[in-house]
Amino acid sequence: SAHAYSHRTSLCRSNCTSSVAINTLLHKMKRSSLANAVKRSAPLLERAQKHQWKVTSSVPKESGANQHLPRNILLLRHGESLGNVDENLFTIMPDWKIPLSDKGRAQARQAGHRIHAIAQGSPLVVYVSPYKRAKETLDEVLKVIKSPILFTREEPRLREQDFGNFQDLQKIQEAKLIRPQFGRFFYRFPDGESGADVYDRVSAFLGTFHRDMQQVNTEMNDKNFMENTTALFVTHGILARLFLMRWLHWSVDEFESLHNPPNCGLLHLRREGSEYRLCKESTFLIKAPSESGGALKLGFAMEQRSQSSSDRAAFASLVDSASGT
Repeated sequence: SAHAYSHRTSLCRSNCTSSVAINTLLHKMKRSSLANAVKRSAPLLERAQKHQWKVTSSVPKESGANQHLPRNILLLRHGESLGNVDENLFTIMPDWKIPLSDKGRAQARQAGHRIHAIAQGSPLVVYVSPYKRAKETLDEVLKVIKSPILFTREEPRLREQDFGNFQDLQKIQEAKLIRPQFGRFFYRFPDGESGADVYDRVSAFLGTFHRDMQQVNTEMNDKNFMENTTALFVTHGILARLFLMRWLHWSVDEFESLHNPPNCGLLHLRREGSEYRLCKESTFLIKAPSESGGALKLGFAMEQRSQSSSDRAAFASLVDSASGT
């Protein structure tokens, strides 16, 4: 009927008017929210332009922003495993269950003395890969050091790069020959991981690490507690290199130039002011870049032209990353 048609028309006009009103309101809210966001960010942008901030590490540069993080960060590769002695073991035993050799246990105890010298009795927070060779390395280290342990956490994201399940030794050896040609960062092992995959889980873990350290500071009720604290990560060679790549913002090309640390090789990041620097011996050990993409100058980097003849000989004898992870 005409009356019904008129009623439907009125409803339609009313709905259209309401829709326009709602859209107008939402548009105003978005503009207001954006304006407030821009207003809040203006001082930060002004500071950034004034100081020309550059990324130097995973820690923000603002004063005090890194006080919740440890003074020392130590990355320890596991000791020699039975798999390092005989690669055929990977074909009959799961990688994560392979134990240390007797030599590997001795290496771990020696590493414990080095860690004790750095920590000097100060508190430790400890993260360890769930792989048996990493946990056995930690067991030997803890027999030596005298520092109080705030906590020890098994962290699956610090595990070895995945090469597949029971490994076909011939295929793995063929893959390791191809990998340097393709690039160690992007090359993916059949049924396994690429270096980029490992990098992603390291990145995810760092958020957990920051939150853990903030919680420790809160529970200790002391914002400067971490000034004399050391974080120890007992892990694997490629994981340690990718941790440094992520923390110090190295490029893929810079990662490709790194050498693998030897069994129980210790890599030491030390916080100085608002930045972490890789110590001289660690830089030397993995042939790390002396400059990181223009973003970080490693204060203790050792330039090869200034090395002594004995330094150069030691440098040339280091194990290359092509020999494994």
